[in-house]
Amino acid sequence: TPSTSTFSYTGANGFGNTTVQSETYNDLTLNASDTFVLEAATTVSNNLTITAGTLDTVSGQNYGLTIGNNYSNSGTFEAQAGTVTFNATDAGNTLGGTMTTTSAFYNLTFNGVAGAWSFSDAATVDNTFTITNGTVTAPSGTLTITNNYSNSGTFTHNSGTVTMNATATGKTITAGGSSFYNLTFNGVGGGWTLQDATTVSNVLTITNGTLNGGSVTLTLSGTTGTPFSNSGTFTASTGTVTYTGNN
Repeated sequence: TPSTSTFSYTGANGFGNTTVQSETYNDLTLNASDTFVLEAATTVSNNLTITAGTLDTVSGQNYGLTIGNNYSNSGTFEAQAGTVTFNATDAGNTLGGTMTTTSAFYNLTFNGVAGAWSFSDAATVDNTFTITNGTVTAPSGTLTITNNYSNSGTFTHNSGTVTMNATATGKTITAGGSSFYNLTFNGVGGGWTLQDATTVSNVLTITNGTLNGGSVTLTLSGTTGTPFSNSGTFTASTGTVTYTGNN
């Protein structure tokens, strides 16, 4: 029974990887120059901290990881093709540390009624980013998403940039009533379609790829004088583009 305890792995296995038993932990800390592999799907009901070493969800198994409160990574997180789910039902939770390149997430889901999370550093999601319930505050830098974006909760842009970098077509953006600040599409061969009304409050940029406006309203409210920059392809379809910003 985890109660309010902290479970810390601090030993390095000189003969191979260290297995993290499939349990429900309260606080889980990894702090050794070792590779820690999940035994199966694992729940951390409070905080997951990677101080040193590598946490691996296991290639081919892609074990899920559920985190109740905070996530901090100063080591390496190998998401493989697994899903990390944050399910807090309180505010003030944070995601920080290294969350890009080799420590990027694969599928990242937020699903906690009344839960709230903030990114304190740039992050990359190599597949799908989903807000089912709760409020997510983006990093003030860049949140990079390779596949689909789906929001049925609340997304607070924090004056940051969301970059979609897929290199395949068929990707979707469901804004869910929350606006973006900077929204950038930059994937050679990538194709995205808006699924509902979308607002970009600073600059919409298509560097590479094709953005399809679908049949919805795209509102550009930026006041930079150039709220839309396009060096890729924009397909209006049957949608409406509305400029509402004053330069």
